[in-house]
Amino acid sequence: MSWLLPEGVSGVSWFIFTSHNGSHSVRGVLLLPACSPWELTVECVINHPEFEEPENRSVTLPLCARPESTINSSAEWKDGDGFTGVDCSVHSVAPAAIISWRVGNNSISYVSETEIQADGSVSARSSARVWSSLYSGQNLTCTVEHPSLEAPEKRSIHILVDKALLLSVSLVRQQDSPLWLAVCDCTGEGVGGDLVWVLPENAKGQTSLHSEYEGFVTKAKLTYQFPLALHEGEDLTCVYRFGRGFTEKKTIHVPRYHIFSVRVPNRTTPLQSRGSGVIIAHRLALWENHHNQRALIRVVGNVPDHNLICKRSDGTFVQMDGLAMVFQSELTEQHEGLYSCRASFYHHTATVNNQVEVTSEGQHTCRRDLHFFGLGHHPCPRRHPLGVLQKTKLDTI
Repeated sequence: MSWLLPEGVSGVSWFIFTSHNGSHSVRGVLLLPACSPWELTVECVINHPEFEEPENRSVTLPLCARPESTINSSAEWKDGDGFTGVDCSVHSVAPAAIISWRVGNNSISYVSETEIQADGSVSARSSARVWSSLYSGQNLTCTVEHPSLEAPEKRSIHILVDKALLLSVSLVRQQDSPLWLAVCDCTGEGVGGDLVWVLPENAKGQTSLHSEYEGFVTKAKLTYQFPLALHEGEDLTCVYRFGRGFTEKKTIHVPRYHIFSVRVPNRTTPLQSRGSGVIIAHRLALWENHHNQRALIRVVGNVPDHNLICKRSDGTFVQMDGLAMVFQSELTEQHEGLYSCRASFYHHTATVNNQVEVTSEGQHTCRRDLHFFGLGHHPCPRRHPLGVLQKTKLDTI
């Protein structure tokens, strides 16, 4: 008895002879590798004097199950340095797969471990960790060798090319809130905890960090919320610290705003207090019995916009159309009085007082002294029914 093996296949064989009551038995045993990437047909050749020719018996050994390989990667950051961590796992029949790592033509260090499962299968795992900037743009390859494979199996992870860090800052006015936002946007690999606002010592605002991930690339937004008065006219700096002591920074300037005055540029004359000459109000003359009269309000300053409200001395609001007071109904002497207009932009405010006079077409224009802030009040002379002007003494204010 002998064994006929396929070309290139070797094994260990032995034969067991037994005799009983004049009969003889021969048992041949062939030991082959447990796993093969091909189907193997093995023949047992039997020679006996009773046979005219040797008889053959064959057996086909099935393919060995191929291993299941998986590869994963993750981004890691330590002290501002970026690393790529890779993990290659292979589940197979015995024996355990052999795993190695290479970048290009260079091998790298790795850690491997093997675990035998309850069903007799074997799990092999190998991990490596490389400095991302050193191997930027290259393929990190896991090579798996196993008897069931005709050739080593390779799985690769591409290490992303280092992208330039993008850092930008902006100032945002929030709707329906008295607080402003300083926004720092940072895009890069591993951006996150090292993004900070460098603020003046009196800073009492609130910061918050929001991050989004696209593969290895992180988009981080760091906001700082503060009242305008706290940092008006100051610089706020956003800093990203990375690498070994390297930093990237961007600065934004918080403008200093002013509202110098509020005026009614048309049809007014200033009214000054006695002695000091300080303007305490402006006389605004409107026509009696006229519809839709408007008085334009002008705000002098550098604010980008403002809130403008006008009130009568009794606290009632005046209808506004943009920057103009609107008097829709026919005016009478009941509409006369002190009107106060206030412009505001956050904590900046300015006010103008207007003494509104309603004048008929038959009434002469005259100065009317005011009886507020301790001043006297004198009515303007009106036409006598017979056409004779009534005379009123006017004091100099």
